[in-house]
Parts: sequence; structure tokens; C-alpha cells
Amino acid sequence: INLDALACARDALAGLEHHASVSLVCPQPDDPTVGFAGTFDVVFCNPPYIPRPGERNDNPYEGLDLIAKLARQGRSLLTERGVLLLNLSSLSGPEPERWLADAGFGGSYVPVLPLADGAEVATADGARHRLRRVGETGAIGGEWLLERAAPAGAWDPQYSFDLTEVAPADIEQANHWTATAPGTRFTTLHIVTRALPEGFASLIDRTLTIARGGAVETRVVSDRQAYSKVLRDIFGLELPPAELARLPLFLDASAGARH
Repeated sequence: INLDALACARDALAGLEHHASVSLVCPQPDDPTVGFAGTFDVVFCNPPYIPRPGERNDNPYEGLDLIAKLARQGRSLLTERGVLLLNLSSLSGPEPERWLADAGFGGSYVPVLPLADGAEVATADGARHRLRRVGETGAIGGEWLLERAAPAGAWDPQYSFDLTEVAPADIEQANHWTATAPGTRFTTLHIVTRALPEGFASLIDRTLTIARGGAVETRVVSDRQAYSKVLRDIFGLELPPAELARLPLFLDASAGARH
């Protein structure tokens, strides 16, 4: 954004002994990737997050403007497992906007979206996500409700929450129940999900589903070898042969082969 900053970085790099390949580029507002889409494992940005008085406002990216832009578009710069790191402050504006950052829930990935009634965002799998305020803080039914709509589908509730502080002990108890309660989805099924740059993939027992841009592909994984390949190629997981052999997903097929 700032040519003087790039010159300073260039001079600093010139005095270091390093073997990394470093490119210094100045992106334009209408092309933040400058030809580097899907390239980086880590993107770090320390933006000018404290706005100056109006009479000195010669930088359009002071305050939260650049941070918001990177939050929306930074994903396009990253590899599949890339990370975007931003430095920001409560001093970025008089009333910083609050955002919902969902770490992952159910069968879809939810990008960050403003914590505002009616906020809506779409994902590469063709789904839409909407946030609604449905009650007051502390209400049994929750204060906020996240909804998801499949391509050409109706809105379905995903979960509700409020902004009350949660004690670590409560989180531990909830995680313990999720991991051990009998008869639930998480203790009776083998579940793997992953957000892809162009959509979303899930493997529920032997059923593989990949959604891209509204199109959904579903197939059944035939055997252990194919299951291992799906884990490795699509989800980036390498399951040791001993652990793969213990999965009950293919026990019936193995017994039939022996007979």
C-alpha cells in the first residue's frame, strides 16, 4: 500500500543473511492478490489501524478499512492450509464493529460475518449463511441464531448462542459430553470434514460428499485402500495401517472375503 514502507523493507532485507525468496509488491485496491492467488502459507499484515485526525487523512486504509478488506479477500491469497494473521486494536475506531468467527459447525464452513441482525454471507459450496437476533442475552432459546440455506433451499437453523461469558469448566464439560455420550452423531459415526478453496468436503462413514458452487457430488468409498486414498488426497490425513485396520467400516467386507 505504501511505497516508502516497501523501500524500508527492501533496505532491511538487504542487510540480512537469509536464503528465503522474498518478493516486495504494492497491491492495488481493485487487485489485492497481484497475481499471487493461492500462493502463501502465511500472510501477516500490520496495517495502519489507528486513524489520524481528518485533516491528515491521506491514507484511505487507516482504521478498520484495510482490516475488513483483508478479512473478506485474504483467503484468496492462501494455500489450502494457509493462515492470515492481522494486527489490530480497540483504538481502530470509536465503535469497533463486532464479528462472528465460526471455527466450524456441521456440514459447512462459515466465513466471518458482522455480528448484526440479518447479516448474510455465501460460501464456495453454494450455501448461504444468515445471522438473526432472536432473543435477549440469557434467554433459553439464545440471543443469536445462525441459519444455513443449501443452494435453492430454505433457511435451516444451525445453532443459537448469546454473548454471556463462558467458564472454561463449562467448555470442558460440553466437549466431554460430545465425545462420550452414547447414541450421538459424534460417537456412532466416523466423520471427517474440510473446507476447500472451491467448496466443502465431508466423509461420513463411507459416504463422500463434495460440494462446489452449488453442485454436489456423492459416492460411496468401496474399501480400505480407497478410504485411505480419500483421507490422504482430499483431507490431508495420513492414517497408519494399524489404525486403518481397526476401523469397523469394512469389517463385513473382510469377513465376506475370508469366506
